[in-house]
Amino acid sequence: MTDIIIFVVWLTIGFIVYRLISKKSVQTKSSNYKIYKSSPLFRSDYYSINQTVNRELYRPVAEWSGRLILQVENQNKRFVEFEVQNAPDSYVHLLGKVVKLKWSSDSKLQ
Repeated sequence: MTDIIIFVVWLTIGFIVYRLISKKSVQTKSSNYKIYKSSPLFRSDYYSINQTVNRELYRPVAEWSGRLILQVENQNKRFVEFEVQNAPDSYVHLLGKVVKLKWSSDSKLQ
């Protein structure tokens, strides 16, 4: 009977040691946001707008269009940056520029 208990104890210790040695370290997966931020493809300076499109061939999807530029983490700004890619004729001077957008409840702006 003692031999069986000793065998079971050694078997248990062997199993625990095996699990500790063979267990692969758990790696934390990067978040999608961290992957996004590390890629140069998603940085505003990677696709700078130093060109103009032929207005006869290009049909914009909206009167105003462009891209939002994400804020740096841990900044409590009350606006987002927007790079203007298309604007009405009276605002052509804003094409290619980065402007600040913020919420407003002003009825004139709505």
